[in-house]
Amino acid sequence: MKNRISHIKAAAAMIVALGLCSPAAWANQYREATLGQKVASSDVVLIGQVTSTSPSDCLASFNCATIKIVKQLKGGETSKVVVLFDGPIAEENPLCCKTGVTYLFFLKRAKAGYYVSANGPYGIYQTN
Repeated sequence: MKNRISHIKAAAAMIVALGLCSPAAWANQYREATLGQKVASSDVVLIGQVTSTSPSDCLASFNCATIKIVKQLKGGETSKVVVLFDGPIAEENPLCCKTGVTYLFFLKRAKAGYYVSANGPYGIYQTN
């Protein structure tokens, strides 16, 4: 009986160790880029306030947020920024976008004039 318990403990420890080391165990993780990498990979970096959100005026499977630019830090002058969020891949979704809230955005251009987070969940930060 004592020998059987030690075998069970050893097997359990091996399963845990393999799970921690396995690439499959980290498959759904999204790595946070450094600040420099975020800026370099962004087409636009700005501080902006969400003025409205809509699930119907967007690309399929996304919600979109219209942004009022408070300060643009990188990229060409743009009059209108619409950010896609809450898309079909949960791990890529930033914690965004509540109407009236101000965020720091690291954005890449997407289809049809929309923008997306340049670093998935780590590309948009609430400032207030």
